Amino acid sequence: MAAALRGLDALVFTGGVGERAPAVRAGAAERLAFLGVALDEAANAGALGDADISVSGAGVRCAVVAAREDVEMARQARAVLAPDAGTSIKHRARLVPGPVCPAASAFWLSL
Repeated sequence: MAAALRGLDALVFTGGVGERAPAVRAGAAERLAFLGVALDEAANAGALGDADISVSGAGVRCAVVAAREDVEMARQARAVLAPDAGTSIKHRARLVPGPVCPAASAFWLSL
């Protein structure tokens, strides 16, 4: 894929392993060095939350980004249940089972 894209602009690590495993990030960067990926060892080891872990001047910018799935799910629920952003909902809402919440039949939500 990198060949089809003619290289990489950035490499982002996220999710449980990407956010919390410096050794995994270092291993991936080592194997992708031929593309210009290089990590700053200290920045990689100390990365918490959103952080740039690239070596200064590296051809590919490397970052750790916190996933924040909970925030996205809350935004999507609010968009479905309260299309008017200013509306406050304090009632029982019924959800149609879908990809985000396949087993849901009902829940309480206060926005």
